[in-house]
Amino acid sequence: MVCKPVEWKSTVVNPTTLAEVRGGYLSQPTGDIYHRYRLLTSHDNSHFFIKLEPDSRHGLLTIMPVINKLQAIPFEIHREGLSFILNNRDYLEECGILMPRFLASLNLKNASDILRKIYAEDESIKNVCNFPQLLQILLQRVQHARSESFILTLASAYEGYQFYLPSFIDFRGRIYRSGILHFHERDLARSLIVFAPNPYDSYDSEIDKRCRKILYCSAPFHYKSFQSYTESNEWYNDNKSSFNTSDHSLIEFALHAKKPFQFIANVLSLERKTDPSTIPVT
Repeated sequence: MVCKPVEWKSTVVNPTTLAEVRGGYLSQPTGDIYHRYRLLTSHDNSHFFIKLEPDSRHGLLTIMPVINKLQAIPFEIHREGLSFILNNRDYLEECGILMPRFLASLNLKNASDILRKIYAEDESIKNVCNFPQLLQILLQRVQHARSESFILTLASAYEGYQFYLPSFIDFRGRIYRSGILHFHERDLARSLIVFAPNPYDSYDSEIDKRCRKILYCSAPFHYKSFQSYTESNEWYNDNKSSFNTSDHSLIEFALHAKKPFQFIANVLSLERKTDPSTIPVT
């Protein structure tokens, strides 16, 4: 996604549904790929579609500019956040914030056979749960570990590049982004994305101050809920000395956060970021 996606445009003179709009990264998709690279995410056009009214305020001329502007916004990888995770991956796994990386390359057949053997030989386990439940837990953790490893690998590949997130719409009209590394994903993926700096903008200390003020208020909300921005700002200042002394102190503090990776990313942007022109998306 390092290339800017093609703008979404209608393939007919008077489109009636979003299924008649093409764009993104493939201009003439066919077969099964057709369903993956169109503006409407649903496959079943007979039941799930959005009817367009060209002559009204809900028509194509209103929808397309919004979608095209959204997917034309460039993003970058949060370098400090990615570096922090990779450098402290062992401790993040030890604390339970990241899944153990060996699970991502685990042979599921061998693991399930070993698990079945252990279950059959240990009567105490049978009193707590059955084998399908244990196997389901194993599969979920392996899937989780593979997802995390893939996100970190993808983020490492994107580092240093600007990339784009193609926009799509479901049959309810909700806007989504393509892939697994975007801000509609879970905590880890969200924490790794920042807005790319505008090459035509020069550094402005006042804008930097405003951005930092926003981060001071927003970062605590990734840790817990607050009644006001003033309360969150005060909480950050009161606890700053507890989590900003070392990498391990920040990780240990983030253990109890609602969204630990986004909390860490925001703190890094406030306390250690070298480029003030980029801020976290979430």
